[in-house]
Amino acid sequence: MGLLLPFDHAEKELNAKLKPQLHSIHASLKLNKEVTTTNVAILKTLLDDICIQMKQKDALFNLLFNRLEYTGSYYDGLRTKKADEFDINLVLNLPFEKDEFTVVDGCPGYVCYKVSPAAEYRLLRKGDVKWVPHLLRWLDTKKRLVPYRVKQWLQSVFDRFLQTYVVPSGPCSAVDKIQPSQHGPAKTFYIILKNGLQIDVDLVPVIEFCYPSWPEGIEKKDWMANMFSKDLNWFLIPKPPTPNSHLWRLHFPNIEKKLIKDYGCVKPIIRLLKAMRDSYKWNLSSYSLKTFVMRQLVENYDVQYWHPDNQGMLFVRVLDRLGLALVQPGPAIPYLFHPEVDLAETVTSVTRDNIGGRIKRIVRKLRLFPDQCCELVLKDQWKRQAPSANVMGDVMSNDVENVASNDVRDVLSNNVVEVETNDVEDAALSDEAPLTQSSGRAWKCCVIF
Repeated sequence: MGLLLPFDHAEKELNAKLKPQLHSIHASLKLNKEVTTTNVAILKTLLDDICIQMKQKDALFNLLFNRLEYTGSYYDGLRTKKADEFDINLVLNLPFEKDEFTVVDGCPGYVCYKVSPAAEYRLLRKGDVKWVPHLLRWLDTKKRLVPYRVKQWLQSVFDRFLQTYVVPSGPCSAVDKIQPSQHGPAKTFYIILKNGLQIDVDLVPVIEFCYPSWPEGIEKKDWMANMFSKDLNWFLIPKPPTPNSHLWRLHFPNIEKKLIKDYGCVKPIIRLLKAMRDSYKWNLSSYSLKTFVMRQLVENYDVQYWHPDNQGMLFVRVLDRLGLALVQPGPAIPYLFHPEVDLAETVTSVTRDNIGGRIKRIVRKLRLFPDQCCELVLKDQWKRQAPSANVMGDVMSNDVENVASNDVRDVLSNNVVEVETNDVEDAALSDEAPLTQSSGRAWKCCVIF
């Protein structure tokens, strides 16, 4: 837990000047209510119907399916403009007793899920031949659950099901077709609407562990003390460090969601950083930006510090620290639960330096000319959205106005040289000792897919 840093007079003045600017930015980023309501209704109706029918047509899916858990930026309250991308966890119950599997450390951020010979023997002896052979194909010769095989099974079942699937009426009458794909740990599909719009859906198969089970090597934090047990569950997701690896990655989405919920200006600042990332095409994932702000939060874990009225000066302060973190050697954006894991690991040093240098110039302009905040944050988006509002402040001489305009144009035109893919949206952490589950009851609510 860090020390609270007081705000000086200059920061308070800057905060007051930024307030109307940030209000305009957030207004431009607000979710389209009509599109959001329509898309959410279509998504839920469609997924519920698909899962019901898949249970009827596939014996293994019927056995394992537990629930759908809606995650991602929309359900975390971090989505901007329109809700057209959704992350859904498919949570299933594996038919293993608590003493029939072990979860042990792999490389940092990953674990191995191993099934005992006794479990395999029991299933072969007592299980239904309709699903036992399919389930046991998920294991390698060492009886380790292989992420790729789980994803492959889901893709096969889902794609085969869609060949004869008929979209239901009601909210889904706006759907033209469903187009399947595959991306990372998820089964991806696109809901193509009759109006030409598209909803992207990632279905991620997961193994869930329920509190008080906890991965060794991951330290429990003081800020978790007031969370309910249901918020302290954690997951394994099928995103191994190498394509054919047997390792699963750790993930704590519910804990993170609870951490930032109703905590002053934390979410607005995350949305501002994401908007800047989109404006300047910075190679930083949404998850890494969210994590950077969460780390700032736990270092100054005080509701008054993060009061909504402090948003302007905290935004500039957090942005400044992000720029400094990127240009320094070592991990730029450490994972919240494991500081040795860098969520910006795949971003090259050249790109980090370019982004960090750009941020440094933007912060300087924000402090000098806060009335240019909208253009500095949204760049060309602001010109398209609100050209009439994109003007200089009300009390500036022509000379100063020209300097400000030139400075801002300099910031906006200095593009980052290198851009590469940085797919770490759901980065998870390492633990360094065997994981166990404390009771049979705990395991009964723990699940996999």
